[in-house]
Amino acid sequence: MSERVGQTLGVRLWPRTLPDGTLDLKSPFGGFMPELKRPGIFPFSLRGRLVAVDREEGTLQVEIRPNPRGRLQEAFRVTLWASLSLLEDLPPVGQGVYVQGEYRPKSRRLVAQVARGQPLWDDPA
Repeated sequence: MSERVGQTLGVRLWPRTLPDGTLDLKSPFGGFMPELKRPGIFPFSLRGRLVAVDREEGTLQVEIRPNPRGRLQEAFRVTLWASLSLLEDLPPVGQGVYVQGEYRPKSRRLVAQVARGQPLWDDPA
């Protein structure tokens, strides 16, 4: 790691959120990734099953499930914040969804900016 002293490093995490939708800083796991293109901006993307949408609170919840080739042992849910327009354009609950957004360190929130339906590996053919 001495060759990385003074460099900006990004970290790839598989985070968990608390019930209030903030990032649980005690449970993430992951690894290093290439340097961020925009320092201070922490992008994320995820793919999972849409399990809840709360338009009043401005949140959606996605379940991330293990796949046969992965290292994940148990499913977990991530709560994301989103605009009302994004929430209204989501696929139906129960469908697969791909979400991109950014982590906001001050509020510890994952904020979805793009979401679209996407089939998952375990969807029936």
